[in-house]
Amino acid sequence: MADSSCVVTPAGGAPNEVYRCTITFVNGTTTQWSIRTADGKTGTIMVEGRAYRMTRDADVVRIVADGGSPQVTTYARMMPPLTIGKPRDILTQWMARDTELALFAAVFRSQ
Repeated sequence: MADSSCVVTPAGGAPNEVYRCTITFVNGTTTQWSIRTADGKTGTIMVEGRAYRMTRDADVVRIVADGGSPQVTTYARMMPPLTIGKPRDILTQWMARDTELALFAAVFRSQ
């Protein structure tokens, strides 16, 4: 990822929209995503206009930018608390222990 920016509770946003973000990847691909929730626990993540349901069990959303349309994969995972220590280190170690997410831990660490 080359750059990202987010707006919390964007003005003029969709109902219940709490985040609206733009990610610019190293290859120049730009992707927009947003989160909509009425209760702060469940909701919808929108990636380039496509909706992905988020459950109480939490989800990890992976967006792959290949220069065309983004490829989105969701994983049902409970993320670790990020309140103590360094969040990047906590997430990297957590991903490294997960068989499906371990491949991304090194990339995440280098970003």
